[in-house]
Amino acid sequence: MEYRIMQREGNLMEISHNLEESYIQELISNYLGDESLSTVEKGRRFLEWILYYLFEKTESELEAGNIDEGVIVCDGSNDGSIDAAFRENESLHLIQAKYNTAHSYQAVSSFISDLRALLFDGPLSTQKKELIDIHESIENVEEIIAYYITNSRINDNENDKISRLIESLEGDALINLEGKNLRIRILDISKINDFIDESLYVVPKKVKGKKSPIILEKYFISKENTTIIAEVGLKDLAAFIDKDKEYLFYSNIRNFLGKNKVNKDIEKTYQENPKNFWYFNNGITIVCDDFDKPMELNKGGAKVFITTPQIVNGCQTANTIYRSWKQSDKVQKSQKEGTILVKIIKDTNNKRNEITRFTNSQTAVTGKDFFALEDFHKKLKKDFSELGYTYEIQRKEVTKKKPKGNKIYSYLFDKDFKNSLFAKDVVQAFTAGMHLKPAKARNIGNLVPGGAYYDKLFNDENTPVNPKYYLFPYAIMYYSKNVLKHKEDDKLKSANLLFISIYFRLILEIFKNIELVEEDTENLIDTKEDVIKYIDIIFSNELINRDLLKLSNTIIRNFFKDTLIKKKINENLPRFLKSTVETDPEVVSIIIDKIRDELEDIDIEIYRQAIMS
Repeated sequence: MEYRIMQREGNLMEISHNLEESYIQELISNYLGDESLSTVEKGRRFLEWILYYLFEKTESELEAGNIDEGVIVCDGSNDGSIDAAFRENESLHLIQAKYNTAHSYQAVSSFISDLRALLFDGPLSTQKKELIDIHESIENVEEIIAYYITNSRINDNENDKISRLIESLEGDALINLEGKNLRIRILDISKINDFIDESLYVVPKKVKGKKSPIILEKYFISKENTTIIAEVGLKDLAAFIDKDKEYLFYSNIRNFLGKNKVNKDIEKTYQENPKNFWYFNNGITIVCDDFDKPMELNKGGAKVFITTPQIVNGCQTANTIYRSWKQSDKVQKSQKEGTILVKIIKDTNNKRNEITRFTNSQTAVTGKDFFALEDFHKKLKKDFSELGYTYEIQRKEVTKKKPKGNKIYSYLFDKDFKNSLFAKDVVQAFTAGMHLKPAKARNIGNLVPGGAYYDKLFNDENTPVNPKYYLFPYAIMYYSKNVLKHKEDDKLKSANLLFISIYFRLILEIFKNIELVEEDTENLIDTKEDVIKYIDIIFSNELINRDLLKLSNTIIRNFFKDTLIKKKINENLPRFLKSTVETDPEVVSIIIDKIRDELEDIDIEIYRQAIMS
């Protein structure tokens, strides 16, 4: 009877898993579209889907063409088995994509072999020049994560052989890459679903309910019976991780961010003074669904079984301890001294996010990891919903209710718009538009939680709460790309953020002319009066706003025709847009002059009457 129940549960899990795989295949098919595509074009579209959906890349990042601002795409012949690369969180991400029948065991084997050659020997002279940029980036990161991704299935026999190849290369990398950490992830269609769960900080169904034992040297349990505070041997913690390393870190927002300075200090303590762990380290926090009553052991201490354990704080500590322990021989493993503080907390009220937020203080978290946990962005999501739009903090989120949009602003979008706004696009547009910082907006790493410019965008003093401050710049971003067709012009496509900035600088100049703001006002955020109600009047008036958009289009084209601007660009448009357009006073002055020249030819009273009536 017990076997039948287990068999039935296994069948149900398999059915559920197959449904999830079908959904992912459908997402991929929808992205590829219905038109007849060559095998090469299908592979290219699949790579785009991976970057856009799995790795949450924005259009501007995909179009950047360099690893400092976004993604390098180098698929094709002589690509060294690397189709795309990008940097994030001090990590270099390398991607090989194989669609349908392009996948084979040999393709995986070649990927690992070519990766070994690239990392240890560098690119060949016959290979693409993009590989040189990728190889040079290795010097500037602490970790390399290489992905082989396919929508096909990899069978168990192949998985075993692949695992041995990976283990060999990752081990050699520790020696040959001077302490840099290499992780290789092979994602077939089933593992793609796990990756999505991991990105959403969701524990997969197959892990829920799993019980894992850990040895405690000393412990006490809180009177509410919800928390165990324990002293755990380093070797026992490593053995605990070794058993379930695949599943322990889904809820951790850093998820092995790499061997940064903290990791190296942890490793040094482990190797040289393991007994100091108890004094120098903040410890590990494990959140779980439940834990059993600890069982006392004859040799001292106790064993406790934890249900669905997730390490939410101390992931880097745990990873470093485990990696160092794993490299030891059997005798060294069993004799390792030192203990560490471990908290085991029952997640009785679904407080995993709060625990993750308030316990992750040992290392500064960088990247977009905290977007999903930031209260401000959660509120913005709710406010956008009331306007008729979905604010997508992560593209992988499933939206149950289809957003209806907003008729007042519908002229700014085309029929393909799904009334969903992706957070990273919104923040970029907001930076370029309301803050008039088009160069800073290009580097998304500066704008996400932990980034250099994030606290200037989102703080308690001057961050606007009205969602229209964020909707309107995004609408201009979308309109310029898709209605004005800037996406079909290489220069204007690259200068999309500059266009947004010009449009809102034009509005600022109009506001100065009609004395809504003071003459020395530098942007639309630092104004004495909340100007969004006046901007809303413009956006609610289709006729006037289309005129302003047309005017902005004229201004940016005249700007690029300017002799001094051509000299400043000097055949390096990316560098110009990344820095010069914002930091060079002459360039900023020319933008303002071009705007004022156009305003001289129009009747400003039309705008005064429309805005002030």
